[in-house]
Amino acid sequence: LGVLVDKLSVSNRGVKARELVIDSNDQRLAVVLVRLIGNICYKCVSNQDLVRETPVPFSDSIPAPVSDDGSVIFRSGLHVLLSCTSFSYGCFTLREWALVAIRNVLDDNKQNQEVVAQLEAQKTVDTPELNKLGVKTVIDEQGKVRVEPRS
Repeated sequence: LGVLVDKLSVSNRGVKARELVIDSNDQRLAVVLVRLIGNICYKCVSNQDLVRETPVPFSDSIPAPVSDDGSVIFRSGLHVLLSCTSFSYGCFTLREWALVAIRNVLDDNKQNQEVVAQLEAQKTVDTPELNKLGVKTVIDEQGKVRVEPRS
C-alpha cells in the first residue's frame, strides 16, 4: 500500500484535487488493501499495534523526508492509511474505506490515538481558489491550521 500511495502521490503531484486521476486497477488494489487492513484490525489490538509499529519505507520515486537533525522520518502503516484519505476525488470509495480502517486501527488503542494526536501540519498550501475568496491558510502557534482574510 505504501508503494501505491507513493506512486499516486508522484503521478498526481501539482494536480488540483478535482483533477486527480487514479486508474481503475490502482483504485481496486488500494481499496482492497485498505479494506483488508481495516478488517484485520477490527477489535484486534495486536494487529492495530502492528499497523503503528511496522515501518513503511518510501519508494525510490519519493525522497524520504528528513528531520532537522538529518535523520529519516519514520513512516508507519498508520501514516499510509491516513494518506489514503487525500485521494477522495480520484477514488471516493478509497477515502471512505480508509476512514473505516482508521477507525478500526484507533478503536480502544491509546497508543495509536496518541500518534494521530501528535501529528502536526507541516505547511499550508496557497491555491487560486483561496486567493479568489480573499483568504489564506496559516498555521498558528499551537500547530492548528486556520483560515484568515488576506491582508
